[in-house]
Amino acid sequence: MMKKRGEKNIFIGGSLYSLLLYLLVAKSDDIEQTFFFFSNSMPNEVCQHFNKSYKLRCFKNKILKDIYFLLIKWLKYIRWPFLRTAKFYGADNIDLTFLLLGRKKITVIEDGVNTYKYEGEKVRINLLGRIIFGHMVEKRHFGQHEQAEEIILTGILPYTNPAKTPVRIIDIVNLWNNSSLSKQNLIRSVFNISDDDVAFISGRSSIVFTQPLSEDGIISEQEKIALYKKLIADADLNELVFRPHPREKTNYTLYFPNVLIFDKQIPFELMSLLGGKFKKAYTIFSTAVYSLPKDTLIVYGGTQMHPDLARTFGIVKWDGE
Repeated sequence: MMKKRGEKNIFIGGSLYSLLLYLLVAKSDDIEQTFFFFSNSMPNEVCQHFNKSYKLRCFKNKILKDIYFLLIKWLKYIRWPFLRTAKFYGADNIDLTFLLLGRKKITVIEDGVNTYKYEGEKVRINLLGRIIFGHMVEKRHFGQHEQAEEIILTGILPYTNPAKTPVRIIDIVNLWNNSSLSKQNLIRSVFNISDDDVAFISGRSSIVFTQPLSEDGIISEQEKIALYKKLIADADLNELVFRPHPREKTNYTLYFPNVLIFDKQIPFELMSLLGGKFKKAYTIFSTAVYSLPKDTLIVYGGTQMHPDLARTFGIVKWDGE
């Protein structure tokens, strides 16, 4: 990460996964100088580890929310003057980015399967959205536009790149293994991971990675549960641990009373880096399974399990199929 003298790094994100990737890629000195902007979906227990940070407030009232967004847009250079010369990293598809980026460049960081989905020529937005968020909101996202100067990917799926943005493929296992002990401890501290957490998830032989498919309005909760029951039909429930996605609201103990639930809000990819091992992993199409050891048996449902998943995300299948 090359930067000019006096230039500050800016990270903008709303997911634990993209934050983990940034911390792995960035040099320790750059992390100390980074100002972190978080969407309101980022857990407070993670945000509190960063003194140089701002978390987007949440307003249920749409009028108050729009006024709040406009104030950020109009006053950003007064409150955060370093934005004028900062180097931006993170998400290019969330409200905070639209408000802060303006016409500057950004290094886009992968944020799961959605990053690999081509959005088409233009994102449609109404006039009010254009006034509040500016021109950035109308662009293609996930690095598929001229303001993306680079996109950092783990290469879990093929990437369609009509804008010809330079792509950097990273290996998170190598990045972790080559990190200093102090950097590894910093990352563990940020995500509040203890040795007991690693021991807890390693106590059973199989794991299920779930996804916020009902929370995102793609399918209903009952449809989601039906898919998971089909996915783990051959599993021993006494050997299973469920790993819900951080944004999920579903109470899986109501539907699977015999399984353990590990719902601590951390990027599970980090648990794998710390030595958490399972013989078998189940998922519909969570990217978390890509960080598991090669000898893990993956039961991968894929988006073809439901027509609304295939319609929304395209056909996503396990590489081994």
